[in-house]
Amino acid sequence: MRPAALALLALLAAAPALLPQEPNRNDLLRAIEQQLQAAHAAAGPAVGCVVASRLPRYPKPPGDTPGALGGFDPKQFLKDNPQAKAADALALDLSDPRAIPDHGFACGVVFDDKGFVLTPYHVVDGATKVYVHVAGGGSYADVHAADARTDLAVLRLLNPPPGLRALKFGEVRLGPDRPTVDRGKLVGEVAHAYTANLPLDRPAAALGSLTNVHRSVPIPPSPTHPKPNSVPKSDSYYFHGPLLEHDARFRPGLSGAALLNLDGELIGLTTTAPPLGLGDRTPGYAFPLDARLRRIVDVLRRGEEVEYGYLGVYTPPDAAGPVVQLSDVVPLGPADQAGVQRNDVITAIDGVPIRRYEDLLAQVGSALA
Repeated sequence: MRPAALALLALLAAAPALLPQEPNRNDLLRAIEQQLQAAHAAAGPAVGCVVASRLPRYPKPPGDTPGALGGFDPKQFLKDNPQAKAADALALDLSDPRAIPDHGFACGVVFDDKGFVLTPYHVVDGATKVYVHVAGGGSYADVHAADARTDLAVLRLLNPPPGLRALKFGEVRLGPDRPTVDRGKLVGEVAHAYTANLPLDRPAAALGSLTNVHRSVPIPPSPTHPKPNSVPKSDSYYFHGPLLEHDARFRPGLSGAALLNLDGELIGLTTTAPPLGLGDRTPGYAFPLDARLRRIVDVLRRGEEVEYGYLGVYTPPDAAGPVVQLSDVVPLGPADQAGVQRNDVITAIDGVPIRRYEDLLAQVGSALA
């Protein structure tokens, strides 16, 4: 046999050893572990603990600007209130973690390094003072802008700590057309929650998956709801969704935590407004930060009021789909002026199927005025 042929046979015999081996299960688990650690390292500094007090004892800031809550100086408080004790000032000082049990707390996400924090509106609704603890510091905050319909609020830190890091938004597409977020997708949750007798120094992380994507999660009025007066109205986002259901949770009743993809990008903001009552079995819910909600967040970042889109149509009260047929149009309304007529059928908006009135409300409303 020729030397060249011998060399070829030797090379072929050695080929399997030269090929890379497929990773085993431990290698894959370690890769997922490293990915989660990297996601937590990127997202953790941008997730804060939002402490909201509704006590009336705080001095009011000058002016009547809506949402301007101002800070709190314990020394100045004691100087202005000689009858008060040091313990009174401590109980009002939200920058001290020891005061947190006397107030309410949730989470929020820094989405702009200028000091803007996104949190559910019900967390700060009616608050007289708000403080946000983040890794490496914290600051009192004003309610920069809020929208009760989507249950979202943007806080503005009065003194953003040095090196404040914003969390990057991830791509969120729902529905049948190449969704990036769907059932079975692995997600992480990062929360900055207060726990008694433990330092409030850094957020915690959990791994889970999306268990469902709900078109809506109706919230019936209930005397067991923690805030019966805050049960959303029929035009609330919760009634026309969508909402993400997930099992990556630390505890029931924690709103404003960050729901992340495996790249450490923000894809959802957790909320506890959907119905409770199942204890630890209650699913976790989150707003999907898709293009629709991102438009609303941008309006709130600018400090403006959200003006929702309006079509001006009526639908039969018992309409069941699979499309929406109009029973009438509002005279001189946008639909009427565009030539839409009674008995017309709406099948889709911007490629999104419209099967119920709630779908119509969600798509037109979130397009903004």
